[in-house]
Amino acid sequence: MARLLTILIICNGAIMLNILFFIAIFLTGCAPTPTEVLKVEPVKPTEVVRQKKLTNAQLAHHVNIEINNDDNLHAHTTIRIIAQGRKVIMLGQSPSLDYIDKAQEIVYQHPQVEEVINYVTIQPPIKPSQRAIDIAINTQISQLMRKNGLLADGQSIEVENQVAYVIGKDVLASFDQIEASIQKMDDTITIIPVSL
Repeated sequence: MARLLTILIICNGAIMLNILFFIAIFLTGCAPTPTEVLKVEPVKPTEVVRQKKLTNAQLAHHVNIEINNDDNLHAHTTIRIIAQGRKVIMLGQSPSLDYIDKAQEIVYQHPQVEEVINYVTIQPPIKPSQRAIDIAINTQISQLMRKNGLLADGQSIEVENQVAYVIGKDVLASFDQIEASIQKMDDTITIIPVSL
């Protein structure tokens, strides 16, 4: 029993020494104060982007956010971004060239964008109902192209206001077949190749 009591006193003494040690460190300033621990420098989104290579979808998303953060562009234009590698394609409508220039300026400010291909037309923005029609046409054309093996990896079709943009590397190699297939499906659609 005396041995057990001696062990408890030694253990309690060791615990007390540890507690006193941490109190001493805290009082002398060796340990960080709570306010120092909570100080975190904010990281800007563009700094995160510089650190990591974005996928095409992520890059398009980041650039779309930047364009929509501009109140005038958001209110008066319908600009969409398609990204492939470090190239960005701008599609959509704007009532004036000034808005298009501003959007292009914003796109070029992104650290991962090297080239901008601008297909924004000067006209009133399309209505949501037309955008819904474009999405449906886009889906039909993309499915048809994949089914017939006409689109290679890295190639895509984007429909904007009854215009089908065939985008990607080497799209001109199979463009005649793609154009004939789309015209057979709907001869009112204009088809434009965008070779990257």
